[in-house]
Amino acid sequence: MDPHSFEVHYQRGMLYYHLEEFLPAVKDFTQALASRPRSAKAFITRALCYAYLKQDKQALDDAMQVVEIDPETASSYLIRGQVYWYRREYDQALEDFNQAITLNPTNSDAYVYRGTIYAYSGQLALAFDDYTHALQLDPHSPTASYYRGCCFLRTQELEQARADLQSSWNLKPDVSTGLLLNWLRLVMQNSQASDEIAAELEKIAMLDPRHAEACVCRGIALYLREAYDEALTKLALAETAGPENENVYFWQGMALAALGRRVEADLAFSRTRDLGLPGALWQPMLRFSGRFSLMTRALHQCDW
Repeated sequence: MDPHSFEVHYQRGMLYYHLEEFLPAVKDFTQALASRPRSAKAFITRALCYAYLKQDKQALDDAMQVVEIDPETASSYLIRGQVYWYRREYDQALEDFNQAITLNPTNSDAYVYRGTIYAYSGQLALAFDDYTHALQLDPHSPTASYYRGCCFLRTQELEQARADLQSSWNLKPDVSTGLLLNWLRLVMQNSQASDEIAAELEKIAMLDPRHAEACVCRGIALYLREAYDEALTKLALAETAGPENENVYFWQGMALAALGRRVEADLAFSRTRDLGLPGALWQPMLRFSGRFSLMTRALHQCDW
């Protein structure tokens, strides 16, 4: 076996991974593992590739290998916990994140990941504690700032949410953070700057044009410019580009309601509510309350 084969395939796999070309990345990591069958780092990145490709079984198999190879390292449990999270096996994910914290109590990522489990299950106080502790360990963590900002959205503390999201954006501009910041502008400025926000969302989409949220940004921009059919077309692309997304369904509902398609709008808003869109982000609906059916308005008035 060529002694350089592992590094050649591993490094090329990493290049494909960072380019989000996951299928060729998997092929290279597989070739790398043929040269070095117990390489934890190759299993780790191949597991993440499988997760992005929605090949959950293969992702979990690789994550299991990582823990078997290196059971005393926190990162092994972080990877497996992430895979369990992708598979919606939240109890197992929580166990792995707890184990990662036990092995390395100063790993800020472990607190962020555990916080996402708590937030998803509605345990916001525990989520806040974990995100805040992560920021104490690493004040420059854009991920911890982003997720704590999302928690503040759920408690409708909008100024705090904006501050954390802005901090995350300043540290690492990305599509998801830019989308939420401008959605908050719509909420807090009562849509008075909608043309400016539409232009900003189009710029944000260019940060990562293939990201599902980039399609959401473009869809919202088209909605704000009253191009409702075009908005629906763009949002449909977002729906196929990633997992179920409450942001997609909300703005689909907004566009459908604007077109007078109230039954379809009700269905979209029902899915939005089921997926847990924070109540504060429903505020754009209030500007156009006449477009929405009684069912949709009742959904919005529920105790979130």
